Amino acid sequence: MRQDILNQSMLAPGETEIAPGVKMRKISLASLSMLARIGSPLASVDTAAKAGNEISISDIAEFLYIHAAPLEEVRQTVYRSRAALAEKADEFCAAIPPDKIPAILSALAGDAQAVRLAQASALPDPSLPPSKNGQSPAE
Repeated sequence: MRQDILNQSMLAPGETEIAPGVKMRKISLASLSMLARIGSPLASVDTAAKAGNEISISDIAEFLYIHAAPLEEVRQTVYRSRAALAEKADEFCAAIPPDKIPAILSALAGDAQAVRLAQASALPDPSLPPSKNGQSPAE
């Protein structure tokens, strides 16, 4: 299962349209680094799980801004100041129609669940004999 999720992630298109004219880039090491730099609870699945209900609308707006606004603008804003980031994220998210918000939140939750499952499932070692307790690597 983990390998399937990783393969799907690698083969998925580079961007997903989350609202008319708004395309979200795939999560990358750079975007996770930016989220960690600003102290976002969405910087990793572990952090998000620990935060639980402490994930705010501002956290989600910043996540969307980092993954969907023009990359060079995002870089300049993230490294300038926290206040500038909040302002730019709010400005960016104002263009997202309210009827798209539930689908965006659902997609974010689905992505987090996929990452959790990928982290919890061990990759099969093809050099070992098939397990009698589960599927073999060839299945």
